[in-house]
This record gives sequence, structure tokens and C-alpha cells, in this order.
Amino acid sequence: MPSELPSPPIPANADLRDFQFTPIFRARLFGSSFHARSTDAEWRAGVTLWLKSWDQVPPGSLPDDDIDLCRLAELGRDMKLWATVKSGALRGWYKCSDGLLYHAVVAEGVLEGINRKTAHRNKTLKARIAALQKRLKESTDSVARAHMTEELENLLLTQLQTMSLTSKRSVTDSVTDSVTGSVTELVTEEGNGTKRRDRDRDRDRDNVRVLSRGENLG
Repeated sequence: MPSELPSPPIPANADLRDFQFTPIFRARLFGSSFHARSTDAEWRAGVTLWLKSWDQVPPGSLPDDDIDLCRLAELGRDMKLWATVKSGALRGWYKCSDGLLYHAVVAEGVLEGINRKTAHRNKTLKARIAALQKRLKESTDSVARAHMTEELENLLLTQLQTMSLTSKRSVTDSVTDSVTGSVTELVTEEGNGTKRRDRDRDRDRDNVRVLSRGENLG
């Protein structure tokens, strides 16, 4: 039953398709039972699936569907060949409550990738926010200040959404539970293809304006 399956090890809203670095844990790979017991065809298909899983959403997952897996393993439409290599190629993969397959070692690398991506994005956002706050402080043009204030609020919202990927509930004393909760709702609803109500969006804006008056997220 789905309720008896383990929870996915990767956040559902994570995406590493624009993150090109994929680590190969060579010592663990060559010391694994997968390497020792797999046939050449199973090994090739298994490693291919491991690497291809990074481009799935969420990353590090595989569909529990033989046709999809056959194609992801670069076997085209050869379902007969897939049937012969499936057991060995999927050694270590297990099904989770979201209906997808995961692998403990792959998930470990993916989570590190998410952290690296988040850290890099936050570093860039912090620099942009700091530069914009400086310009805002120095500007005397009311029209320019209005545009910069709106841009600053958008950047702060983006940074809060980014931090939600690594489950960091608070990254500064100014980020209250209400801010984090409202932005988490935004990320979840966007992932489901829905739109926020204007009232909820205005609430987020009000919360972020508190941040835009002086403190960076970091």
C-alpha cells in the first residue's frame, strides 16, 4: 500500500536540470555489490539510469514504468533486452510513497547538489540585494525608488523560495514563521500549477517589505 512505502528522500520541488555537475563516487561504485555482480549490460544500463535520474523531477528519481525505464537506459524500444537487465540495473533502487524509485547513494549525491546549487544562488542573490539596497539608499528619484523597491521585494521573495528547498525555516531574525509559511505555500502551489490568490500574494509582499527595509537574507 502507498501509505506503507517510505517517504521520498528528495524534496518534490527540487530541480537540478540546470546544474551540470554530477559526482561519480568511484570508490563506492567499484566496491559495490552492483559492480561485482552485474553483467556488462546490467552495469551499463544501471549507470546510465543513475546519471539520467539527475535530470528527472525530482532529481535522483526514476519512474516505476518499464517502457520509460527502457528508454532512459538507452535501450530504445527493446523491452526484451530491458527485461533481461532490469533486476541488475535497478539493484539498490526502491519505491517511495510518491510512486517513484530512489537510490540511497544517488539521493546522497543529489542532496549535496541541491545544497551547492542553493548556496551558489543565494550568494548571487545576496550580492544583487546588497547592490540594490545601496542604490535605493542613495537614490532621490521617487520613480526610480519605486521601481527599485519592487525589484528588491521580488529578489527577497525569490531568496525565501530558494531557501525552502533545503528546509531552512529561518535564515535571519527578520524571517518570521509567517513569512516562511506563506512562501512555502507559494512554492507548493506553483509546483501544482495553481495560482496564488491576490490576498495571499499581498500578504507575502507585506512580510517581505519588512525585510527590504534593512536586513539581507544570508
